[in-house]
Amino acid sequence: MTSSSRARGPCVALSAALLLLTVPALAQTDFQNALNKFLHKDVDVITNTDVTEAGKSYAPATPAAPVRYKMIYVGEAEFGRSWAGESIPPKMSVIKWMVAAMKAQGYLLADDQHPPEQLFVFGWGMLSGGEGRPALGFLGGGKVNLMWENETQYGGFVNPNVLRRGLIRMGIAGKVWDIAESNLFMGVVRSYTLDSETAPQPTKLWETRFACPATGLALDETMPTLIKAASLNFGRETAKPVALNATDYFGGHVDFGEFKVLGTEDQIPAAKSDSEKPAEPTLK
Repeated sequence: MTSSSRARGPCVALSAALLLLTVPALAQTDFQNALNKFLHKDVDVITNTDVTEAGKSYAPATPAAPVRYKMIYVGEAEFGRSWAGESIPPKMSVIKWMVAAMKAQGYLLADDQHPPEQLFVFGWGMLSGGEGRPALGFLGGGKVNLMWENETQYGGFVNPNVLRRGLIRMGIAGKVWDIAESNLFMGVVRSYTLDSETAPQPTKLWETRFACPATGLALDETMPTLIKAASLNFGRETAKPVALNATDYFGGHVDFGEFKVLGTEDQIPAAKSDSEKPAEPTLK
């Protein structure tokens, strides 16, 4: 049993049974979609990229104009209280997911024929949430005017932002505010110039921070999707944090068509016996 199934707990069966009571009021396909949404927690990703002044002279990679890199992997870390029992993915799996996501965006590992152009540093882990919203700055709260929230006094007077609090927390700001209180799966990718590996003052080009709420999800199942969603903004300045429902964006869709009632049991034709079935064609 994965940690995602444990997190949903025994209430799922009861809640799903209660949901069944709404079937007469829903079309069959609507009910199926609602049930799938209820049972499977979406991966809601927030990505935030900052490009430095030095980095602005470097064009982001594309598949048509790739950038070669070498990577320093700093591994996994936990910030805040311990997360006992979480399903930690193997190191090589995480590296494989990152390399594949970067490749899709045009960032390719250096080799003998293609020397590196940038140095990447990659780390990931888990960050504990709480009412103090420790992830607010990490998620880019400063870009959507949220970092003043703990500073209600303004020159001896009430901070004027307090009067606009409801408006400020709409849209992406509201989403960042809500997610910042959650326990998070998160990661960071930083790009440096090649000489930064030995230089006393490394030159950072850009940094992408990304996270998603961990509740109801398993880390080993979620991390590939989280990295893939964040890679869309690697090296690309985000004026505001970017929100993406990665489950919907990357997930496939199967259309079963309209469900039809064939009839009650005594109305459905019985299956033909083997003697009544047409003979199967033989191969020549």
